[in-house]
Amino acid sequence: MYNYRAITDELVSSRIIPQADIYDYAADPIGEIYNRYFQYCQKALSEFSTEFNIQPAKIYFNNLPTVNAAAGMGNSYYVIKINKGLISTLYNLLYVNNKVFDQSELKETYDRLASSFDTPLEYVMYQLATYFTFYHERAHLVQKSPILTNYLDEINLGPTVANYSSLHHSLEFDADIDAAHRLIFVILEYWDKLPEQYRDEAYATEILALTTASIFTYFMYLEEKYSEIYYKEGTHPHPVIRITYILDVMIGVAQQNFQNITLDDKKILRQCLRIATGFCEAGQHADMVKGYAEMWQKENDLIEDFINNVLIPESVAVPCLIKNRR
Repeated sequence: MYNYRAITDELVSSRIIPQADIYDYAADPIGEIYNRYFQYCQKALSEFSTEFNIQPAKIYFNNLPTVNAAAGMGNSYYVIKINKGLISTLYNLLYVNNKVFDQSELKETYDRLASSFDTPLEYVMYQLATYFTFYHERAHLVQKSPILTNYLDEINLGPTVANYSSLHHSLEFDADIDAAHRLIFVILEYWDKLPEQYRDEAYATEILALTTASIFTYFMYLEEKYSEIYYKEGTHPHPVIRITYILDVMIGVAQQNFQNITLDDKKILRQCLRIATGFCEAGQHADMVKGYAEMWQKENDLIEDFINNVLIPESVAVPCLIKNRR
């Protein structure tokens, strides 16, 4: 077990962060949820990241109530900071208040999957979204880009042509790809628990759709004001572009591990959007999800063109990216 107080004290005494920045979750009603996440992430940083030469690597929660995360480096420390609002918001949104699988359209499809897991699907969604966040931020540490000392923030600075940064887009693209690779192995842990007769194309589709819907919902909270598609703008690719290439990577890796199963990316994405739409039906994001679904159908060729002819070629020219080291 890792000691959160000892780690945050170390970060303060080493002048990495101010004391006022730290969120002490001990008295929080969901303090155990914060602690589980902290233990998972710090263990991954301390015990499963040694080959990346990013030690000492630490994670902490700050006091901000918004949904955001960042990665940075200072005084030889590699640090991930998670807003307390990211955990509380996603926990309540994806687990506590999640009624999407009670809806008739999705209930029949996911009842079979839910009965096969020993963890509620709603909690699985929360885990997948927050694990993706961690692996994305860890990827920024591993990249060791020249702007890491200024902290790479998950919130987009805004999609304007003046804000466009090829380097930022490449860093985010690479971090997404690495996180997608890592998350597939989390999914495989669920997959391996399924009885043999359940390991079919329908189950694989449902699990991958559930995963991408979890990530997509997280993206909506990060970039809810950017309802219009954009390409060479801002510091991050548009959420629809991100979920497209994330799904492509996940399917590619999953296809190698789900034996004798052929995966259909468009079917999985449609199912992802169905979950996200149903999930947000009663909330402020329902129209946005529907708009994104229409956007994906209308812009699909342009999205694929941007990924294949802009993001991928530009990222090849950035030597610090993880994908360029494989």
